[in-house]
Amino acid sequence: MSPWGGHSVFPNIYRDMRHPYKYRKAVNITYVFTYLLDLSMAVAGLLMFGDGVRDEVTSNILLTDGYPQVISVFIVVCVAIIPLTKIPLK
Repeated sequence: MSPWGGHSVFPNIYRDMRHPYKYRKAVNITYVFTYLLDLSMAVAGLLMFGDGVRDEVTSNILLTDGYPQVISVFIVVCVAIIPLTKIPLK
């Protein structure tokens, strides 16, 4: 997972907020949520693949036989969408 790649949108979020004084709280909540999500993925990868886990759990799923092809296609589509989610809406 690449949860830390969205930092470039933070200035736009601050500028578009209705109540900019709540920005610090929003960023803190976002980082805590992202950290917990990242930690849970690390634990899931360790439980699923043991010490053989790669840098990204999705790499293990793509290289391991036995997973349905639909999961591989879904992962590739999600990874391809990531750059599009970093474009500001305005």
